Amino acid sequence: MQPEIAEKLLLEMEDAGLEPNVRSYTCLISAYGRNKKKSDMAANAFLRMKKVGVRPTSHSYTALIHTYSLNGWHEKAYVAFENMQMEGVKPSAESYTALLDAFRRAGDTQRLMKIWKFMRREKVEGTRVTFNILLNGYAKQGHYIEARDVVSESGKLGLPSTVMTYNMLMNAYARGGSHSKLPQLLKEMTTLGLKLDSFTYMTMINAYVHVCDFRRAFFFF
Repeated sequence: MQPEIAEKLLLEMEDAGLEPNVRSYTCLISAYGRNKKKSDMAANAFLRMKKVGVRPTSHSYTALIHTYSLNGWHEKAYVAFENMQMEGVKPSAESYTALLDAFRRAGDTQRLMKIWKFMRREKVEGTRVTFNILLNGYAKQGHYIEARDVVSESGKLGLPSTVMTYNMLMNAYARGGSHSKLPQLLKEMTTLGLKLDSFTYMTMINAYVHVCDFRRAFFFF
């Protein structure tokens, strides 16, 4: 939904003598958040909601955190998350996921790990999206040990590894300088019945070219 349409619906509700509820404002926050040119208005919509006495829910805060994440405002996302807890609103899995994504985009794996540990301590189960964000964040920085932990944790929750999972895991090992482990990951994929895709081949090629092992790199062409 475009923010202009969301604003119009809000005005129509008021003209009809109806008070916009938390869902209405959350839709408005999300609408502004998805509009790159007007994303800064999401915070304004959030404040408007509070000003008229509508109490934010976890969905409202998540929409705001997601907006900050998309725009690279990771510190603002963290402040919103802290405010959420101070106001007694329990963060959902989606709230944590939005916050994790903010720090993944910032390349801050220390904060990524801190938030994930807090999430686990609070016994909030992650979704497939949560684990992919974590895995991608660690992979980009070459933190393959942490990446392995993420895969292990997702497996415990009944989320089986996919080709995408292994592509990111391979990327973690490659960026972390542990190229010798890549053949083992390929064997694991075969055992699980996962078929290599173009991203798998590209990851393997780039990994071996990086260490000047052109013989193995050529094998994956």
